[in-house]
Amino acid sequence: MAGIDNLTPLLPGQVLNPHGRPKGSKNLSHWIRELLTDENFETNLLDSRKGVIEYKGAPIKALITVAIHRAIHDEKNGYKWAEWLGKYGYGIAMKIEGDGTPINVVHIYKPEKVIVDHLEAEAQQLRLRADNAVEAEYGDMESPTGSTNLRAPNT
Repeated sequence: MAGIDNLTPLLPGQVLNPHGRPKGSKNLSHWIRELLTDENFETNLLDSRKGVIEYKGAPIKALITVAIHRAIHDEKNGYKWAEWLGKYGYGIAMKIEGDGTPINVVHIYKPEKVIVDHLEAEAQQLRLRADNAVEAEYGDMESPTGSTNLRAPNT
């Protein structure tokens, strides 16, 4: 009887599958992708209100439709569906807040926008530092940046 007691280690150079996986054979992820995108796919779905519904088309479209529906209508977990759609649909990060009411999308951004926003914030900080330095240097005089109510230069 086969069991853990009957296991023996492979000897050096010993190969149990010398020919490997046959060429052209498909792994599970390949089958999943192929079936999810098969436009000729047909099945019957059981709906609690409508009974049996015949579905024709790529199953991925049905899955995405359900995700969209849940993102909009699921008050408890809708934000999770919305994040999933954003992440895998557009490759974007989404900050979504919910407080038991329908979801509220606070901010949607693409990675490039995050960089631009960060650079704009840094530029704003540099402008403020420059204005403060000019104010400290020139006092009540008008600064080159157009700020007024500055003091005279310190000498």
